[in-house]
Amino acid sequence: MTRLIQGLEEDLKVRLLHRTTRSVTVTAEGATYYERVVRLLADLADIESTTRLSQSKPSGKVRVENRRRDRRDDHRARARGVLSRVPPASRSRSVPATGAHDLVAEGIDCAVRVGEVTDN
Repeated sequence: MTRLIQGLEEDLKVRLLHRTTRSVTVTAEGATYYERVVRLLADLADIESTTRLSQSKPSGKVRVENRRRDRRDDHRARARGVLSRVPPASRSRSVPATGAHDLVAEGIDCAVRVGEVTDN
């Protein structure tokens, strides 16, 4: 490790550590260098993480529920408009409005309810 640090000091043309026979302490230049390198490494990790996330693609299915509470055509058209934005490969089922449903228990990620809102 000592040789690596000495090589770095030679490259930078600055002393990073003050060495005596009894102790090793960081110089002001060494402390500044260390702080900046830590920030750069954190930024690099953030850049790499962001890049990896931008390359990942969503996977799995989005379960969409389409409950029609009202039979009027304008409400159905609005529901179709919303559902048309969900890629067909992501749609797995549509649940009819036959009574109350526990969306979480049924694994439904998105519910589209069209018509008058009631408490049930």
